[in-house]
Amino acid sequence: MWPWNEGKARMCAFPRAHHWLMAAGLLFFASQIVPVVAGLL
Repeated sequence: MWPWNEGKARMCAFPRAHHWLMAAGLLFFASQIVPVVAGLL
């Protein structure tokens, strides 16, 4: 088991978690900005 292989495996696993964090962040951002936009309209 080479250290750089382990690092590569970790980098492959990370984007999946990052994808879910991004999705959650976008949902949160949308829920915050929709009332503001509705208020402006």
